[in-house]
Amino acid sequence: MCQHGSLDHYYRLVDKSVDSRYLEAATPERSRLSPLHVRIAAGTAALVVASALMLSSCGPRHMRARKATGPAGSVASTTVTTPPQPVWPLTGMPIPPGSPDAQRRAVAVKIDNETRFSQPQWGLNHADLIVEEVTEGSGTRFMAVFQSQGADKIGPVRSVRPVDVKLRQILGKPILAFSGGQPAILDMVKAAGIDYFTEGTATMNRDRSRKSGHDVFTSTDALWAAVPDNATPPPLFANFSQAPLVGGRAANNVSINLTPIEKSKWVYDSSAGKYTRLYNGSPQILGDGSQLQANNIVVQVVDELQTGLFDVLKAPVPDWQVFGSGKVYVIRNGQAVEGHWERAPDSPHLSLTGPDGKPLTLSPGSTWLSLLPSKSSIDIQ
Repeated sequence: MCQHGSLDHYYRLVDKSVDSRYLEAATPERSRLSPLHVRIAAGTAALVVASALMLSSCGPRHMRARKATGPAGSVASTTVTTPPQPVWPLTGMPIPPGSPDAQRRAVAVKIDNETRFSQPQWGLNHADLIVEEVTEGSGTRFMAVFQSQGADKIGPVRSVRPVDVKLRQILGKPILAFSGGQPAILDMVKAAGIDYFTEGTATMNRDRSRKSGHDVFTSTDALWAAVPDNATPPPLFANFSQAPLVGGRAANNVSINLTPIEKSKWVYDSSAGKYTRLYNGSPQILGDGSQLQANNIVVQVVDELQTGLFDVLKAPVPDWQVFGSGKVYVIRNGQAVEGHWERAPDSPHLSLTGPDGKPLTLSPGSTWLSLLPSKSSIDIQ
């Protein structure tokens, strides 16, 4: 009789027939899921393991695949397969069976990250994906994307930028929320057919305790309710896996110098399997008291494009080349790999490949996507 001392043996047993990432997410020690997700995923894993044991030729009769006898005494083998559990497209985390939210749209909210008046920010640790982009005057803005879970308070909400329009296809048919924008950029949003909401609508409110210009907030419930057609979820953002990155090097401290005045550092917390963020030397603490964090850091090196637009201080408004190809850094689980990104114009798919040309995978969980100007720098240690 074969001995099966741990679940690790079962993962290996079914690895060729069922995507192992769904099983790896099924036990608390392999995941940072909420207790509800852990119970759901563990139940799925139990079903898969049971199927694997039935199919195994190792051990006594009760562990072997059953055979059926066909006509004239012929023997036909019986194969049992268990489909993998569906995952949220932006995180790769298991979707609870029967979830009414599985088909809802992504919500993308533009977030202030300029000056001390933008702090503290709200809702960011509930986002599936956050895109960091450089704006005029060497500042930065975030685009926080929510789909697998919501947030009661998100903000401060700020204005839209040209690159936001070019990122929309990655999110399927998103709802875009922002606080104003230059007329030429608003025309881009409208021409793209994006469902959007801005200040002055019922989806936004003001926090009078905040400085004017940094006081607009929203919520996912308000935005989803404003556009009830939720049958357009995003496409799968990436290949997700718990397996180590092939050819990865140590990445416990990651410094991203987007501009001379915008410097961030990510520190790996091995006990949580996440990176926590420092902003200009200090922990970036959100309104709920938590430190900004992410499971994956993707740094996409991009070239600047001229828009011919200027802000009120006559600083040029930049755009970024997110179509084409370039260098990328994929950082997760304390490792980093330098690879290659590629995206065709208006494509919903951002391809990430390693030096060997094979797809780079992300760990199930949240992702921070930093659009790093090609003239800026990153330091990985």
